[in-house]
Amino acid sequence: MACLGLAWTWPKMAQAGEPSPSWVFLARAPSLDLDAPARVQAEAQLSARALARRARARAGDPVDARDLPLPADQLAAIEATGARIRVESRWLGAVSVEASPEALASIAALPFVQEVAPVRRRARDAPGPWAPTAWTQHEAELTRPRLGDPEELSHAQIVASGADYLHACGASGAGVVVGVQDSGFDLRHPALSGVEVLDSWDFVGDDGEVGPEEGDPASQHAHGTMVLSLLAGLEPGVYRGVAPGVSVILTKTEDVSVEMPFEEDLYVAGLEFIEASGADIFTASLGYVDWYESEDLDGMTPVTSAAAEIAVANGLIVLNAAGNGGGPGPSLVAPADAPSVLAIGSTDLRGALSGFSSWGPTGDGRIKPDLLAPGEDLTVVAWDAEEGYYTGSGTSFATPMAAGLAALALELEPGLDPASLRARWTQSADAWANPGSSPANGYGFGRIDPQAAAPEACSCADLDEDGELASACGGADCDDADPEIRPGAPERCNRRDDDCDGSVEADEVDADRDGWGLCEGDCDDADPTRHPGREERCDNGIDDDCDGDIDLDDDDCEGGAEGDVGTGGSEDGAGFDDGAGGCGCVSASAPGAAPRLGWLALLLGLAFRRRPRDRGAARNCP
Repeated sequence: MACLGLAWTWPKMAQAGEPSPSWVFLARAPSLDLDAPARVQAEAQLSARALARRARARAGDPVDARDLPLPADQLAAIEATGARIRVESRWLGAVSVEASPEALASIAALPFVQEVAPVRRRARDAPGPWAPTAWTQHEAELTRPRLGDPEELSHAQIVASGADYLHACGASGAGVVVGVQDSGFDLRHPALSGVEVLDSWDFVGDDGEVGPEEGDPASQHAHGTMVLSLLAGLEPGVYRGVAPGVSVILTKTEDVSVEMPFEEDLYVAGLEFIEASGADIFTASLGYVDWYESEDLDGMTPVTSAAAEIAVANGLIVLNAAGNGGGPGPSLVAPADAPSVLAIGSTDLRGALSGFSSWGPTGDGRIKPDLLAPGEDLTVVAWDAEEGYYTGSGTSFATPMAAGLAALALELEPGLDPASLRARWTQSADAWANPGSSPANGYGFGRIDPQAAAPEACSCADLDEDGELASACGGADCDDADPEIRPGAPERCNRRDDDCDGSVEADEVDADRDGWGLCEGDCDDADPTRHPGREERCDNGIDDDCDGDIDLDDDDCEGGAEGDVGTGGSEDGAGFDDGAGGCGCVSASAPGAAPRLGWLALLLGLAFRRRPRDRGAARNCP
């Protein structure tokens, strides 16, 4: 193992003859249906947030028999052989055990045991803190950036990922819960001290402490700490992760103290824990390949891949590092081979495929990885100090970058499910690496393009070019399609919030919903029968058409010897009564009379001559 210039503790070798962990798969009923008591028991294993996510993903039925605890009598029979149970997996209907060959033979003979198989080992060249390939395929050392460097040491990688576009929209990942599974996490660094941890569990030490503990190797928490900083780190003015507003659930499943790590079972246990605790997204920069042949990486054979598929079916967005095996040629790790897992490969900051990034295809011929994200020469927190930063590379680092982009997308569109996110990303990813638009092994569908993937949730291009971003983008423009509507714009008489202050002027409000505001000439905004263009009645003492004239003072109510068309008359001869005082009042209007056309004629520009009137005489009609 090459020295990285860091304080490493050399792992101890597993002693010859020590029991190797094995999976024991239990035979279970083919039906996953539950009766009412069993349903209550299954739901009790899940948080309210997990139940809600599952209900959305599974057509309203959040649980099945895979959520029930394994039968206690069967577990007791397994332990009676002298085996020690390491992990129970409800989803797989299996336990992993440490047992002697004689005990394994006794377990295999039990009537309820379907199969016994080895727990697979972590890949030496897969992402992880135990080898230089955790951050570089070559043996370059991590470097320490100078303290006091210019603001935003992470600026280049944020821009390369496209996260700056979503940050400009006001997105930070707030309200989204991400489960991060790794080797441990030290939150004392200033960039990590503010991360909100909702839950955590150490599956190596079987306790709730995922940070450095007495007896841990010095580097135990290294990898997880650096991964977490890329996702959620924030030291204002100095460093930021892709989604610094997320809340996290942390699981420690990797033991760096042994050279032959059998931790596939801990991965499964941690994934089940994170899903049940209510995460929206799961990200792991871990992989398993030793003892798997290339043809085994078919998305079904590795237990981590099988478990990941169940998690996605439960609505959890799952991302996993593709591995650092390089290419071309199959070099994936499990569970990156799972069909529904977003397997993430690495690019440099210019977008070129990293030489160390693993290639597909899967054992059954599918393209992998799925997508690419920046993973080369990234700035991460110094895991062995309470200040400072390192730089490093690996698909381990590309994956939390992609997980952060998923969190930003989910914040902007809370209903986004795993299939929708996959479709959005794969359909918008660039095709520069593979002209012809088909995905290719090594490149997948290309680099994630968060801007193209979120057009409905966020448009930060100032579409109307008025100098203001839309409110959905963190700006204050309440209508980014109209340049005359923006903060500080003058209010116009249009019944719209022109200055984006959240209110419409009182005289613009169309209170009676007749299509006219007071500023538009409505003389009574509480009466929908009165507004400009309304037919003037000539016998009600009301200015119906809001032109300032009432009844016979209104031109529309005029008629007489010259045969002018007026609304005061009717086709049946009922018309004006020139009674006392010369007051011309409508005395009758026959039912079914033709519509009065005076105002309509004016609107249509018809040339009607009207008789001059003496407006000096007062006409008061009862």
